[in-house]
Amino acid sequence: MVVSTQRPAEIAILSAQDDIKRGKTKVKYAFRYNIQETTTTVEEVNPETGEVETKEILVWQYEEIISETEYDLIFKSIIPDLLKTFYEKSLPIVEQNITLASVELPKEIILSGE
Repeated sequence: MVVSTQRPAEIAILSAQDDIKRGKTKVKYAFRYNIQETTTTVEEVNPETGEVETKEILVWQYEEIISETEYDLIFKSIIPDLLKTFYEKSLPIVEQNITLASVELPKEIILSGE
């Protein structure tokens, strides 16, 4: 779970690197799912009094999948559209996996009735 004070974009291109000799573009990106607005408590020192104060602030929580893919350089201009399509098509699968991952397993399993 990632926490941010600003609402994140669903897709972030973290880096792009062109290899002209090979005619390739390597793109590192993040898909952000399950974005939820919430509040959290933070402690701050009051500069006037020097006392520690607690306050609630608005934050965004989300799951993030970071991946890297290589494309032919001729497709560089449509990479954002490709990432949007990948995101939209993978969203149902990822949401299902998030639900499955949240299942708690018991620490002990007893088979006999004793």
